[in-house]
Amino acid sequence: MADYRLILSLIVQGHSYRQIEAMAHCSHRAIAKAHTIAKDQSMTTTDQVDAHSVDDLDRFFTDGRKSVDGDFVPNDIDAVINARIGRKKPPLKVLWARYLNTPSPTASARHYRYERFC
Repeated sequence: MADYRLILSLIVQGHSYRQIEAMAHCSHRAIAKAHTIAKDQSMTTTDQVDAHSVDDLDRFFTDGRKSVDGDFVPNDIDAVINARIGRKKPPLKVLWARYLNTPSPTASARHYRYERFC
């Protein structure tokens, strides 16, 4: 992830895109986006850039995608481990199929794919 505070600081100092790419180790696209934000927010000094909080920068540079952290049906890992202990060990495919049959807590929750389940 690009350090947008550094990029904005370098932009208002008047560095070129190539210099910023070399100093901040970021893409041309990230610099162009930061340049647009700097113009929209009328940032002309590094003090103005530093005055913005982390939340402000997050709000400026969000891309509109939603976070999917809590959108998965929880997996009872203890039950999977206990099932794999002992003489009769069901294959992971069978345990995954049981997991797929568990009801989802919300309508938008998804089940893990087999690779992630393993």
